[in-house]
Amino acid sequence: MKGKVIFTSVMAVVVLAAVPALGAYSSIQHNLINSQPDTSFDPNTGLFTISALNQGSLVLNDSPPLAGTASNVAVNLSTQFSQILLSGQAQFVGGSLSLTFSYDADGAGPGLPVPGYEISGPITGMLFEINSTSPTLSTIDGLGRWTATTVNLPGTNVWPVNNIFSSIDSLTVAFGQDLSNFDWTTGITGNVQSQYALTPDDHATPEPASFALLALGALAVGRRRR
Repeated sequence: MKGKVIFTSVMAVVVLAAVPALGAYSSIQHNLINSQPDTSFDPNTGLFTISALNQGSLVLNDSPPLAGTASNVAVNLSTQFSQILLSGQAQFVGGSLSLTFSYDADGAGPGLPVPGYEISGPITGMLFEINSTSPTLSTIDGLGRWTATTVNLPGTNVWPVNNIFSSIDSLTVAFGQDLSNFDWTTGITGNVQSQYALTPDDHATPEPASFALLALGALAVGRRRR
């Protein structure tokens, strides 16, 4: 990828179907496709990041639905490139995700938003697949596994942790050019944007075979470092 990436297409927010379960939250969705760059990848260090402050729309899908509004939203996601699998997917291992925000419970906003809400924790692994739909539009789509070790959410405040994994689902990074020959030896810069959803394990579980690959990759990286 050379030169400045210009995003030229409007993408719809992914709507996730949730399976009824004990957890009150079915998902947390954050759409950062708003003409502000938030994503980068450095092939020299292998670091992939999504970082944004007070950008995009954050939707807290609690049950019953929350009437309040979120503000001062900050997201920081980082994960480390590992290898390209035989399937052509790029594998990333480790890292962390942090989502913090303020919340105005009466929904009148700006009102008196209460700061300090957070859901965060370590990432186990992620898989990315490059999709080029035209000469002017490509996406890098992925899913991941992470553990919500810090949870402070408005509403019912229910998120199934219990030492199990949650998922980063429907993570989409959008570009305004053809990435069909992209091989992860080139940096990602410019006007690159993303959207993602966080889902509890008992509401949405990404495809098991992909998670098996993540687990095997994590073991392989651990063995190489010993």
